[in-house]
Amino acid sequence: MSNAEAGEVPQMAMHFKKYQEQVSGILQTYATVQDDALLSGFLTFAHSKCIKYVDEAAATAQNNVEPELAQRVMDCCWKNVHYPVLKWFQLWRQHLLTVKVDQKPRIVELRKMNAKLTKFFKIIHKFYYGLLEKLTAEFDLHAIIPEPLLRQLNVQPQAKPAAAAVAATERPVLHKDDPRAVSMMFLIHGCLLNLGSCHRYKSMCEKPQHTTNGAPNVAHFKKSMRYFDLATLVLPSVGELYLQEGLVYVHLKNYGSSTYSFARSALSRLPSSAGFGNFMNSVCERNSKIFNEIVESFHAVHKQATRGQIVNREIIEIYFLVLFGSKFSPALWIGNDQKNLISEVMLSHVQQEVMHKTATRYSKNLQLIFQNLILIIAGFDILKTLNRKSPDLPQAQANEAKYLEFAMDYISNFISSAVTAELTNEKEWMYLAFVRVTECWLMANKTVLHFAHRNINFCEAMMHLMNAIQERTGCRELESGSNHRPHRPYYFEEDVTLREFKPLKYSLSDFKDSDLFNADDASKALIGMVDKKLSKKEEHALRLSAIAVSGKKFLLKNSCGIQLMDKKFVRSAIRTGAAQRLNHRSDGALKALSGPVLFSRNNESETSVASSAKLGGYSGSSVPLAPATLEVRPSMEFTNRNSAEVKSSSSVSAMKPLQVLTGKSDASTSLHSSSPSPSVGESNLKIAPTPSHEMPHMPSGSMINGMVSAPSIRAPPGIPVVNPMLDSHVMSQHSNPAFQMSPSNSPQVQLGPRAHPSAPMVAAPTHDTRQTYEVPYYVNGPQPMMNNPYMQYWPPAYQPVAYNLRQPGQGMPLAQQAAYVPQAGPQNQAYPGNYACPQY
Repeated sequence: MSNAEAGEVPQMAMHFKKYQEQVSGILQTYATVQDDALLSGFLTFAHSKCIKYVDEAAATAQNNVEPELAQRVMDCCWKNVHYPVLKWFQLWRQHLLTVKVDQKPRIVELRKMNAKLTKFFKIIHKFYYGLLEKLTAEFDLHAIIPEPLLRQLNVQPQAKPAAAAVAATERPVLHKDDPRAVSMMFLIHGCLLNLGSCHRYKSMCEKPQHTTNGAPNVAHFKKSMRYFDLATLVLPSVGELYLQEGLVYVHLKNYGSSTYSFARSALSRLPSSAGFGNFMNSVCERNSKIFNEIVESFHAVHKQATRGQIVNREIIEIYFLVLFGSKFSPALWIGNDQKNLISEVMLSHVQQEVMHKTATRYSKNLQLIFQNLILIIAGFDILKTLNRKSPDLPQAQANEAKYLEFAMDYISNFISSAVTAELTNEKEWMYLAFVRVTECWLMANKTVLHFAHRNINFCEAMMHLMNAIQERTGCRELESGSNHRPHRPYYFEEDVTLREFKPLKYSLSDFKDSDLFNADDASKALIGMVDKKLSKKEEHALRLSAIAVSGKKFLLKNSCGIQLMDKKFVRSAIRTGAAQRLNHRSDGALKALSGPVLFSRNNESETSVASSAKLGGYSGSSVPLAPATLEVRPSMEFTNRNSAEVKSSSSVSAMKPLQVLTGKSDASTSLHSSSPSPSVGESNLKIAPTPSHEMPHMPSGSMINGMVSAPSIRAPPGIPVVNPMLDSHVMSQHSNPAFQMSPSNSPQVQLGPRAHPSAPMVAAPTHDTRQTYEVPYYVNGPQPMMNNPYMQYWPPAYQPVAYNLRQPGQGMPLAQQAAYVPQAGPQNQAYPGNYACPQY
């Protein structure tokens, strides 16, 4: 702002302060001596000064300075001149309604007051419309304000002399890069905003048409709301506009819409401090008038619902406000004390009713449900701002998490019940607009996106919606590999409504609108008033395309096990990308503890999982996937074995678990080996820790030969040796090969499924640290049965049962729970082993 303008603004404000003092004195005199000429003359004088300042604002803007002067002119003209006059008439009417004569309303005085109000209202109304006609006559505004909008204003250019008629055709054209364009926008917006406020006060002073609940009808304020809507199209970044709308809704007792408007006022690009204050008064200020009226309305609706009356809209509006307030300020609302407003039981009932009515009675309340979504988005932004100054940061973060949980439940409920069911409804745009706004909120807020990726209800709702779009509509975004945002020729209704909304980064970003901003008719396209609009079917298809692209991007990074497979999103048991990033540190710790030993089968499964995740994931089947490529091949120990190893395969299979128990290993068998087992495709595999369901690597030939030649092997320290619990009658059943003794003199152990379901266990006894798996050591046991990839899962956090086993030759061990007792006969199955082995 220039020095000249910096001096003009305070000087102008000082002059308007003097005008306010003059009008106050005139109104005090008017209360005793009603001299209309005195007040009319003052208004004429003040209007002439305002027009002078408007001309100065236009001239100052031409010098390429900031347009603060134009904005301050309209604000001062309203606050210091017109607002005191209209407010005085409102107070006069309230006095006439309060003070009665013989218990009768003062009808005659009310009529006289209304006639005088109409007279001065016309003077003020004419001033603002004359200012609009002056601006449209001096400048060509079609480049910044579209012609359809100017036609709705019913502006007729002022009559000019014949000599000036030729000059009228040479009006300067104001483009969007012209320094005077912004000043003209502020002036026109101020005129429309003040016109709407004038109509609001005039409607409040008239006798309204009441609805069933005693509140005035919204049609009584239709002229005021019309000017507010036009002002929104001209300049939606000013929060004062939404504040005035909220005051209208408070007068109509539409507290859901009023709270929504106050939130919009507080979160505009140019926010209103009064809008933020009214929002807090509506939600969490117990001593405010609006808050107490909301609580009274809640109790009235609850009584009507208990009597069986139909209050679907009231529940969606008032019950939702109570639920929203309990999540926004739980310390005030929730509790069983007298100071709290609602109990936990009652809150649960309120939430259940809101979700039920939203899911079943949505067709006639779409506008209200859409406003509730915007209120949820705005509330979280305000809550984060307030929590920055909170002394109890952990409690503030916990409140934010609970708030987001409520938000995801509300959004998921409506998407699952309404949007998916009405997916092919091309006549109503709010179903898809609800999803578009939600997706844009996630893209604009990383905290919400992080929470939504881990919320199962929301991810499943989006999964069903994406699959329904693929199956029931002509949108094929899931089939294409492109993730580019679609283009559109103009803004849709929801885009126009949510322009300059801070939590959404001031615009919906699921369309690529770079060409739209640079178009010649950008002013028309940004308010949805182009000459040739698309059909509802075409708009519906574009919305579906934008939802599919954004939803696909969201679901591909979720951590709830949802993956794209065969052109359809499905639930999978495999962790998705977000979960893998979440557990990256824990995976690294496991690598450091377990070592880099890998089996060829483990490498093969990891490569299959990685390739399937890139191509769409795993369907959740329990059957392992086959290798996706030929890069994974069997280990060289299986393909390049010599004849000696082939001949001694039976001895190898017998000695392999024994080596694990004794802890004897070399460089090729150690769990902390410096190099993994060799394989053909080793260079393409990622080194990872040995999973709990895989056994150590096959010992080398030298180690096997040494172990076979040994006459006997002792049990590791700390592991008692127990005779096998086998009946002599069962041992004599040679038809069952599982009970046939091996000719080897080496002690053997049998591993298999556990005998009964898992249960919490006590800590294991101390044993040799070289032992990998804590298994009781049995002498002369049956042949071990190993099938590593299909072993039962055992949580690694649990430890095996502590056995109180006796020394060899001292009898049988203590009885175990659900112990296996082999019976005679061929129908008996082999006792597979002890269940204490942590198998996978």
